[in-house]
Order: sequence, then C-alpha cells, then structure tokens
Amino acid sequence: MISTGTLELIEQFYSRGQFIQVVELAESYLYAKQERVANAETVRVLVMLGNARTFQTEYVAGLECLRTAIELATPLDNPALLATAHNALGYLYLTISEFEKAEQNLEISRKLLEKSDPLLGVVLLNLSIVELNTNNAEEASSLCAKAVEILQRNNNIRSLGYAHLNFSKVFARLRNTPEALAAVDSAIECFNKVEDKLGLGQSLGWRGHLAFSNLADQKVRQIPQNILHDLLRGQSMLEEVGAKKYLSDIHSTLAAAYESVEDWRKSYEHQKQFSLLQNELQSIDVAKKTAVIEAELSLDLAKKNAELSELRNGELRNANEQLERALRDLRENEQQLVQAEKMASLGQLTAGIAHELNNPIGFIGASLLPLKRDISYLINTYLPENQDDDVVELKEEIESLLRAIEDGAKRTSDIVKGLRTFSRLDEHELKLTDIHEGIDATLILLRSKIGDAITIHKNYGPIPQIMCLPGPLNQVFMNILVNAIQAIQGPGTITITTSQQADNVLVSIRDTGGGISDELINRIFEPFFTTKPIGVGTGLGLSICYDIIKKNNGDITVQSKIGVGTEFIITLPLQQ
Repeated sequence: MISTGTLELIEQFYSRGQFIQVVELAESYLYAKQERVANAETVRVLVMLGNARTFQTEYVAGLECLRTAIELATPLDNPALLATAHNALGYLYLTISEFEKAEQNLEISRKLLEKSDPLLGVVLLNLSIVELNTNNAEEASSLCAKAVEILQRNNNIRSLGYAHLNFSKVFARLRNTPEALAAVDSAIECFNKVEDKLGLGQSLGWRGHLAFSNLADQKVRQIPQNILHDLLRGQSMLEEVGAKKYLSDIHSTLAAAYESVEDWRKSYEHQKQFSLLQNELQSIDVAKKTAVIEAELSLDLAKKNAELSELRNGELRNANEQLERALRDLRENEQQLVQAEKMASLGQLTAGIAHELNNPIGFIGASLLPLKRDISYLINTYLPENQDDDVVELKEEIESLLRAIEDGAKRTSDIVKGLRTFSRLDEHELKLTDIHEGIDATLILLRSKIGDAITIHKNYGPIPQIMCLPGPLNQVFMNILVNAIQAIQGPGTITITTSQQADNVLVSIRDTGGGISDELINRIFEPFFTTKPIGVGTGLGLSICYDIIKKNNGDITVQSKIGVGTEFIITLPLQQ
C-alpha cells in the first residue's frame, strides 16, 4: 500500500494545482507496483493523476488513468469513490467538447452520490456546463442553482466561483444581463479569496464582455474605463497562466470595442491576436480530440480482443468485422472533423481580409464626395461653358471616370459586407439571424462563378428572423449553391424560395442542371460519396451540410429528375 505521507503529499500538491509534482509522485508510485491493486488508495491516486493530465491537456494519458480507476473502483462497494472517478472522466470529455459522453459519466456520478456529499456540487456544476453547451439554458440554470447551494454549504470557494461564472453565462443566454453581471461579480469575489488567477482572469474578461455588449447599441466615443480595466486585467492574468482558450475571447471583445470607437489600429492588433490564437487552438484541439478518440477505441479494442480470445472462430470473425467498421467510421469522422476545422480557419481568414479591406474602402468612399465637389469647382472656375470640343470631351471624360470610381467603390463595399456576413466569428453561438441576409452574402461571393449564363431568381417570402448558428448555415448555402452552379452546363436558372410554415422556415434552392438518378439520390448525404469526376470533389460537402442542419434541429431533403434539375429543401425551426 502507498504510505500515508506520500498520499498526503500528492493530495497537497493536487489541492494547490501543482500538477507537475502530482504527475511525478503519482507515476512513481504506480510504476513501483507490479500490478494495479483494486483498493481505494490506488483509485484515488489514479483519479488525481488523471485529473492532473487533463489540466495539462494530456488527454490520452488522462483517459487511460481514469478508465483504469473506474475499472478498479467498480468492485470495491464504495459509491463515493466510483462517483469521483466518473466525475473526473466526465470533466475530461467536457473539456474536449464530447458532451454526450460527458453527460453519461456525470449522470452516473450523480446517481451514486448522496444528496449531502460535497462532491455532488461539483458534479452538478459540470452537468450545468454540459447543458449550457448543448443549448438547454433552463436545465443549466436549475443545475447551477443546486450546485451553488451545495458548494456554499460545504465552503468550497474555488468551485463556487466557477459555479457563479457558469450561472452568469446561463443568465446571459437567457438575456438577463443584470443577473449575469451580479453572478460574475460573485465569481470574482470567490476567486479573489482563493487567489485563483485562471478563474479571476476568465471572470474579468467575461464581465468586460457583458458590459461592452450592453453598450453595443449605443454610440460611444470612448470605451468606459471600467470595461477596459476588466478586459486588460483579465488579459494580463490569462497570459500569465497561459490560458489561450479564454485569452482569445478577450482579444475578440477588445477588437470589437476598439472598432466601435474607430480606433482601427488597436482593433486590428487584437483581431490579429484573436485569429492567431483561434488557428492555434483549432489545430491543437483537432489533434488531441482525434488522439483521445483513437486511444478510446484502442482501449475498447484491447478489452474486446481479450474477451474474443475465448470465442469460436466464426464469432471472432464477426466481431472483427464490427471493429473494422468502427475504425472506418472513425477515419471518416476524423476527415470530416479536419474538413470542418479547415472551413473554420477559412472563415477566420475571410474575416481578416474583410477587416483589412474595410478601412481603405471607407477612406475612398468618404473622399469621393469632396473630390467630386473640388473637381466641379475647378471645371466651373477655369473651364467655363461654350468652350471648344476638346474641353467638352475632357469634362465628359472626367465625369465618366468619377462615376466609374464611385461604382467600383460601391461594388467593393458590397463584397466586403458579404465577406463579413459570411464569415461570422460567433458561428458556435445561437443568435437571431436573417436568412435572406446570409443567402445574399453568399450570392455576392459566388458572383464570379455564376457569370452571365446563369440567372438567379429570388422568391423571398415574409419570414421572421430565426434562432440558429449563422456561420455554419452560410456554409450550407455556399455548398448547395456551388453544387447547383457546377450542375448547370450552359444557360440555366437557380431559383431560391423562402416561406414560413407553422413554426418552421423553409428554404428551397432549385436548379435546372442535369439532375441526379434515383439510384444515386439516396446516397448523396453519405460521407465521401460524390457524382463528380475524381479530383473535382471530396464527397464531404453535402455530408457536412446534413450534419449542420441536424445541429440546428432542422431537416434537409432533396428531389431530382434527370434532365430537369434538382431541388434542396431546408426546414429550420423558428426557435431552438
């Protein structure tokens, strides 16, 4: 058994957040043992080691520790210990956005614990974060209230701070800004007491974001000092602890704040930092999330193979076929994930380009009117009427050039607006969205592909704004419209129709292309299936569209006839 002194030392380092020391001591203990003995002390060490690995973003190592801890704790008849292991595994899945698996483990932990158990407050807090991230704000609010009550009763100040912070985000989702600000103030008070810089930095940044959002509809000449102080202090603390995920959110808010007061230089600097951090985090998250999925599958495979060694050859072959299918599904999911992350990075790049173009186009537009006035003055002063033909021709040429400049500036401004609409940075947040605005922005970006041979008919009905994920939805319109353009050989038409039916909005995109045969139409939403020549398409576009519409709780169907054309019908709910 582990010595009492060593166990207490590991627990002390763990409580202080000194995870490097936790890993060194815990791994030394586990390495010294010939085999993992099923006792409470070993399980406690494995849970602390797994949690330390999670906080260090070493998710694969953390997964292996926590699954072993659950396996060892199961036969011990110690519900609280098993609940601790399941809570830790649930938090790991929550960290990598695997919300379904997180909820499964946290619910197991919740059922194992007594109502008076101090750990129950932490479990309920983690469950509330899952519910908030899966757009169930009412349930998240209920769980948060229970978590706060238990954590206050047990004087767990650090976890109470995170509960108040999550409660603030719940209130913000419910559009109750005063309660959201009050909750984040409580979180800041808790984190100041325990000197938790990570929590304090997050909370200051979030309070600054809330306060700035509350001023979004007001024209301000200067950013209020309390907002700027919160954001910059939060930025400093998060830089100190290296919390890049939350630091990127502060840079995004600062970019918007400086843009609102037309401080373009500072806005650009923070926008640049936001884009760099987002690209770095997306690359890391994809790699580590994929590694966890592969490690989890490998652990399942190893366990399954041990069980299958006792089966007959026929049963073994059937089981192996199932595992091979699971591996194929994993590879397909991995490639879809990479494709989706590439699209997210493209959105960040597009937003940056739009930001860079916006300032010079604004300068041109603002300078055009005084330029026209000055030239008119010069012409009227030095080139009066009744001059010879050369002078008249010169006047006409100058007027023509000015009209061309004005037209070019307007068209460029329209393209920039289209880019900014298409590449929304808040694509992972539900918000009220104008469907027509997203379609129009996509059509502007596809103007060169549409050309003169294809006619666009827009039959827009009187539809309200809907609650959805606007960025991914624009990607759906882009993919379907590109497919329609590529399907039309020569002259043709694309008809876009919108309407409202009961509590849903319908978007129809119909083309006069070659159509799809009955044999193929049932497969078009399958990953990697494509009717295009090799090298032209990846077969992921419509599969990604299908997943995006399902995430918006909608539906997408297709009708097609050879020689007539194809129609995609998207159904989206007004409210989520």
